[in-house]
Formats: sequence, C-alpha cells, structure tokens
Amino acid sequence: MSTDEVVTDAVDDEVAEVLVPRHDIPTGGRSGFVLIDGRQVHYLEWGHRGLPPVLCLHGGGQTAYMFEELGAALGG
Repeated sequence: MSTDEVVTDAVDDEVAEVLVPRHDIPTGGRSGFVLIDGRQVHYLEWGHRGLPPVLCLHGGGQTAYMFEELGAALGG
C-alpha cells in the first residue's frame, strides 16, 4: 500500500451541505483526505503530530466521526 498524495478540500461546501447538514458534522478533529492505491480515504486527526499515533478503523456503515470522543480524550 502506498501513499500517492494528500488531497485537501476534496468536497466543496455546497456538496457537503447536501451530504451532511453542517450542524451534524463534529468539529473536534482535523479532517483530511489521502490517496492510497488510487482510492480517496478520509481521516480525522486529533492531538499533536510529534506523538505516537493510534489508528482506529470503523466498521461498515460507520464513519470516522464515531471516534470523536475517543480522539478528543487521547489527543488531549
């Protein structure tokens, strides 16, 4: 698995409003996208970049936002 490039602002604000109402999007984590083997993958990041990472993968039908409380607690 290789990381090709980091993609930012992959979904514009108007499209995001249609997909998920803005008031339903938690704002604690930093959101970003990365291309892995040609596929766009969304991630959330909390805490400080110099510390060891913790990777949490959600199951089908879930989103990265299910880790909002855990990320905030671990990220300080």
